[in-house]
Amino acid sequence: MATMVRDGYGSQGLAHAIAASLPTPARPQQHLILTADPELYPPGVVTVGIDDPRLEP
Repeated sequence: MATMVRDGYGSQGLAHAIAASLPTPARPQQHLILTADPELYPPGVVTVGIDDPRLEP
């Protein structure tokens, strides 16, 4: 995460969310990030805004 922050991907919280969503050998698919600010994330990170109409019941 420190490398991501140093390289300009945003705050520690943003870097942690990105790192937690990335694929691993145990979990080979990338996870979605539900966020109030999807525009803060770099291209390639899959985000969904909390106001997305697809989340309505």
